[in-house]
Amino acid sequence: MVTAFAPGRITLMGDHTDYCGGRSLAMAIQLGTTAVFSADDSDTLRFSSSEPVLDVTLPLLGSDHDHSGSLSEALLAGLLAERTGYSSGGTVSLSTTLPIGVGLSSSASLLIAVAMSVGFPEDVMTLAKDCQRAEAHAGASVGLLDQLTILMGQEHHALRLDFADHSTTLVDMTNPWIVTALHTGVTRSLVTSAYAQRQQECAQAAELIGPLASASDADIRSLSDATLRRRARHVATESARVDLFISALADQDLAHAGRLMNESYASLSKDFDVSLPEIDTLASSLASLPGVAGVRMSGGGFGGCLVVLSEAALDLSRFGDSWSVSPSQGARLLASA
Repeated sequence: MVTAFAPGRITLMGDHTDYCGGRSLAMAIQLGTTAVFSADDSDTLRFSSSEPVLDVTLPLLGSDHDHSGSLSEALLAGLLAERTGYSSGGTVSLSTTLPIGVGLSSSASLLIAVAMSVGFPEDVMTLAKDCQRAEAHAGASVGLLDQLTILMGQEHHALRLDFADHSTTLVDMTNPWIVTALHTGVTRSLVTSAYAQRQQECAQAAELIGPLASASDADIRSLSDATLRRRARHVATESARVDLFISALADQDLAHAGRLMNESYASLSKDFDVSLPEIDTLASSLASLPGVAGVRMSGGGFGGCLVVLSEAALDLSRFGDSWSVSPSQGARLLASA
């Protein structure tokens, strides 16, 4: 029996930058998914949770493995298809403390926990890319922010990720600031949102002016299409805000960090168009609360969670479900017998 745990992820700064070669600052959190694998002599890998998930006859024939039904089924089928010939039958029992569909990377957490429990003996980058392709199998062509943060997270640290070369740097988070994830009340799916359209727009802009994260103001102004200008401006300024936010952490400058979060929210909402009117209203209400330094979206947008930065704990219950989150250790095996 093998037990694996994979945390969720929250982004402190740098969303929609990973698939553009930009920079992000994210952290693994204490909430996550547990997968317990019990091997047997069968040719079937069975998944169970509070509801049946998926039964797969092994070995899989390839990445065109047929699937239907839930997103979890599509994700898990896609993960196993990355390992054509995988033949260790048994049962994977799943449980999670992560809320689903709120932008805390529940799908990446699920995939990584399962992969580790059934014994995919891969290095971090290979496993991250396996799980990335599994998300694409389910219709979400995501970057590597979620997977790398979940796999490489460390307690008391955030992770700076540079997607130009996939380098990572640990960033100290042993300050007294409070990070709270608040569900906006809008459940989102990257499969059905305009996420893929944003990727295409960024790719079009990059074809014209080169890597967006390092684009100059003049480069961005040279784009004749107003939409592409706004997309490029978000990636460039958001990547710059990552390093400015890290400097604010080092300086213990809560006010500056909060301003950067507010600027990030405005960029995601206005330049990247991944907000909704009701979320803008909620973010404005939160930002006006005493003790709140800054508010931004986390993840792909189109709903999900807002990140609230404050000096002390806040009671946000009147706004919806919320979770105080802290930087935690990344995915790991808990037991093997």
